[in-house]
Amino acid sequence: MSDVDYLTSVIEKECSIVGGIYLQEMNRVGRELGMLNTNLANPHGLSNFSSYSTANDLAKLCTAAMKNQLFRQIVTTK
Repeated sequence: MSDVDYLTSVIEKECSIVGGIYLQEMNRVGRELGMLNTNLANPHGLSNFSSYSTANDLAKLCTAAMKNQLFRQIVTTK
């Protein structure tokens, strides 16, 4: 299991959200952010032909993520 797989499985368990509901919520939030060309078929978004996105949608996700103080602190740490 890769680090990404492990991390997402821990997040999923810690949030007490079962897989399908977790994915539905991820896709719902994506649509709320205007990510209309994105579909996530597993928690990590990798290794699945049903998962797809666009650079534009990923930019929308990054813009939203940068509004979170903790996320911003982590990604700007040198």
